[in-house]
Amino acid sequence: MKRLLGLILAVGFGTGTAFSQDVHWASKVLEVSSEYRDANNPGHYAAKEALGPPSIDPAVSKGTECTWSPSEADIDKEEYITLGYPKAIHIQQIAISEALGAGSLVKVILFNGNTPTVIWTNPAPGPGSLGGKMTNIFIPRTEFACSKLMVVLNPKLVAGFNQIDAVGISESTDTIKAKINLAPGILTEGIRENLGPNVNSPTDELLPVITPDGQSLYLTRQGHPNNLGNVDMQDIYVSRRNPDGTWGLAENLGEPLNNKDNNAAAAISPDGQTMLLLNKYKEDGSGEVGVSYARRLGNTWDKPKGQDIDNFYNRSPYGEYAMAASGKTMILAIQRDNGSGGKDLHVSFLKPDGSWTEPANMGATVNTAGGESTPFLAADDATLYFSTNGRVGYGSKDMYVTRRLDSTWTNWSEPQNLGPLLNTPGWDAYYSIPASGDYAYFVSYQNSLGRADIFRAPMPASVRPKPVVLIKGRVLNAKTMEPLGAEILYESLTSGKELGIARSNPGDGSYSIVLPAGEVYGFLGQAVGFAPVSENLDLKKLDAYQEITKDLYLVPIEVGSIVRLNNLFFDTGKWDLRPQSTKELGRLVKLLNDNPTMTIQIAGHTDDVGSDVSNLELSKKRALAVQTYLIAKGIVANRLTNKGFGETKPQLPNTNAENRQINRRVEFSILQK
Repeated sequence: MKRLLGLILAVGFGTGTAFSQDVHWASKVLEVSSEYRDANNPGHYAAKEALGPPSIDPAVSKGTECTWSPSEADIDKEEYITLGYPKAIHIQQIAISEALGAGSLVKVILFNGNTPTVIWTNPAPGPGSLGGKMTNIFIPRTEFACSKLMVVLNPKLVAGFNQIDAVGISESTDTIKAKINLAPGILTEGIRENLGPNVNSPTDELLPVITPDGQSLYLTRQGHPNNLGNVDMQDIYVSRRNPDGTWGLAENLGEPLNNKDNNAAAAISPDGQTMLLLNKYKEDGSGEVGVSYARRLGNTWDKPKGQDIDNFYNRSPYGEYAMAASGKTMILAIQRDNGSGGKDLHVSFLKPDGSWTEPANMGATVNTAGGESTPFLAADDATLYFSTNGRVGYGSKDMYVTRRLDSTWTNWSEPQNLGPLLNTPGWDAYYSIPASGDYAYFVSYQNSLGRADIFRAPMPASVRPKPVVLIKGRVLNAKTMEPLGAEILYESLTSGKELGIARSNPGDGSYSIVLPAGEVYGFLGQAVGFAPVSENLDLKKLDAYQEITKDLYLVPIEVGSIVRLNNLFFDTGKWDLRPQSTKELGRLVKLLNDNPTMTIQIAGHTDDVGSDVSNLELSKKRALAVQTYLIAKGIVANRLTNKGFGETKPQLPNTNAENRQINRRVEFSILQK
């Protein structure tokens, strides 16, 4: 086969945001002359960072750790990297992304099998006008299919370190450019709304945390004269939304959340009763690296409690954290020894004893050798927003969205850029989104009232979280109508798995939970001295955000109380308990075991559809089915009686489908406490 000459037809320098031709990026490092070693960040500047597509746009680059860099700067000898590609092609174009020290390239060598051919030599090596550039080399179509090449540079030609970010090959002559992986349907124009002087000040406003209902905004202020202790430190504030949609004056939350150290709210639970805080608060009021929880006590907060995380450490002086709506999963932006380079996103899970599992790296799809930071997990517990400088973007740091693909929390979709409305040529981070997903709240320095301010902008449909239902209401004593402080548990009725725990405000009984689409849920309130009362909701077909108001009435454990078992399920006209009933029955077993002298009567009721005789028979058999289950679980038979009432005791007139559904029920009454 005729060997190619070491000649070039054209060399261009390309920048931009997209390319349409089929580009192949290097998939493996075959050989490298040397690589820079960063003792604190072993993943930085390694040869493997030349694999895959560009990490930055070289036209605006000031260098990045997501590149291959030879071990020394300005050394007068050739350095090289040999790369392999997943597919052999007939090459017409080679694109080399020089992130820093552009102009040090001296030649490119292609391999036909193991036979090398110098395909290009640099006719004018030396520094150009930019620190970085995309060098596009166009050659006659190779007669052989090639899957291996070598890039050779001479560090002496350009002062300082040299960085190769990516090397692409193509059969096309369409100029290869750096590509921003832009989310589909993204907005490129629109209004970035400054939240105004009640929220923002001449000092820094950072880390916005919007409550799922969109009615309260927690933020961190640095250098504000109202801060406690040293004003140069950070304090937590809150601004509440007024009925007309404006924001109220931000108020310092005071002690114990704020103290002489830096303080910041990282996340707020859907019920507004639990706050995740930066730093691990200690008994003496000081803090150390980590996170804490604080619980709401009516109109105040209790003392933050440091959270124990297995084998926790953070090599970075900075860390950011996010909390799932369920309260059972935490996302940590920290630097650890098993990471990709700088800070990576990790996941930790709540254990039964209240501590957390060791942070697990969330994988190479999300993490880069750059720095990932400021994670925010949406109310659907599946859509994650975060900031990184390890991907091609519009500025020094951009926000991206990725979606969880399974229950491991380490399998994610390819991150997508949120676009130029939300990302600027500068530094962009700290996003927070309410359960509705309609707006993103974020920090920006552009057009601020002083330094960093909090803005909001509309969220395009393609990057919104999955639909959820926000359920809110009050937990009340069914007998006295007084508010109760209670736990609200929610679970999957399909799998029987408990998904999360919320808490009602003991002052007014208010609660709030978020349930994502695609599941049938049970949820219930429980408090000491009261029988748990459950509800259920089928969200399998939910396709848009909804808000539902649902008060929960807890029945006191006393003689004469009647408790409805809402989460028992039977097929139409049958009395066999369906598997989804197991959780509800298990709670009744526990109630009886916790109260060993209690006796109850189990009662079945129907609507008026069908004959009186058949309805009476059906109600008796359903009550008996529950009694039989309880006995099988060890409840002594003489503590239980059953009775069927048929259609004789409706709670509402049997005039429509909704009323009839309410009248079809199984309940129990307490005969002896």
